[in-house]
Amino acid sequence: MKAADRDVYQIRYPESSPLCAALRQRFGSPDANQKDADTVEIWTSNPGIIEIRCAKDKNGSIKEDFLKYLGAPDSLYGYQKSYKLVFYRCYFQEALYEERIRMDRLTKQFRQFYLDRKRSGLLTEYEGSDEVVITPEKGTVDEFLSLIMRNPFNAISKKGFFCKEKIDGTEYFAIRHELYESLDDQDLENIRDIVFKKLELYYSKEQREQETEVNHLASVAENVHKAWLLTWNPQHWNWDDYAAGIEASRFGESYQVTWSCANTHVEPGDAVYLMLLGNNGVRGIIAAGKAISKVFEVPHWDYKKAAKGQKTNSIKVSFEKILDFRTDQILRIEPIQEAFPDQKWNPQGSGITIQDQYVAPLKALWERTVNEDRRRNVSDLMETIRKYLSEK
Repeated sequence: MKAADRDVYQIRYPESSPLCAALRQRFGSPDANQKDADTVEIWTSNPGIIEIRCAKDKNGSIKEDFLKYLGAPDSLYGYQKSYKLVFYRCYFQEALYEERIRMDRLTKQFRQFYLDRKRSGLLTEYEGSDEVVITPEKGTVDEFLSLIMRNPFNAISKKGFFCKEKIDGTEYFAIRHELYESLDDQDLENIRDIVFKKLELYYSKEQREQETEVNHLASVAENVHKAWLLTWNPQHWNWDDYAAGIEASRFGESYQVTWSCANTHVEPGDAVYLMLLGNNGVRGIIAAGKAISKVFEVPHWDYKKAAKGQKTNSIKVSFEKILDFRTDQILRIEPIQEAFPDQKWNPQGSGITIQDQYVAPLKALWERTVNEDRRRNVSDLMETIRKYLSEK
């Protein structure tokens, strides 16, 4: 087509063509939303010859751009997760570093990083992270590769520093050629040092939070009363005012109710938790509060047994929080059983003792469940609980 002072040509080529691969290697992946993205200019210098230029070349070296993007060793700006740092750690390690690295090879190294942390009892990630990183022992190489492609590779490639290539059917992660050529041994040593210090900073923050929580659990344990596990099976008994209790709880009000309790040693002020059983497999703690009476007898909750004059032991309970198991996130029985394996969590009768060493960490798990502003997820807290219990 014609412009005011020149002919303008549009060049089309398939994504799988050698020309496309060469342009990506030279200029990186384009990002239309990126203001400082590379601009590819095509010039004709002689008949039959085209010249491809990168406008960004006149604004500074790609090495400077990359080091700026990498950031200072004492800053985590731009690193909400560990993924990008782990990708750099794997790519730039001496045993692996080349201009292009097989995707499967780097992915295995990436997965191994999180496996090593998990096996050493260290944190892998926190809330909002992919489950494959929280439990790396369960994740496949393909699942980790999928994670890498979503984040961090997607973000890094948009900056033009890395791309992916396919050579003879084998896929590679490739560093941009100019960047590869510009990095000497000292640069690589500096990059490795920066990545190491950033990872150390990233995890020391999380590690400090875990240590703080362990100390918090220890202080809670010194001041808690005994705790009891009450049970409710909707298939056996209909809790008529359950909806009223939920409504009161949502407005921050406690809700008092009489509940069956086989143990006669409950004292006012003792903590109580209500375990939902039956209910077609949905099981877990749905309410917590405190006892406000000693044990007393009342007619049996089963009207047939009550008609025969049978009685049952009960206590008055003030529930401070009641969850709706049909819509709310409850504290499921599975993580409870995993964290506290020596406790019976699905007893036949209501009102059994919760073992003393489990009282404080169970309180923490419950608070994490009902707290809407959870900074880290239950999996992370489980690591804290295991550490706490191992030190007792």
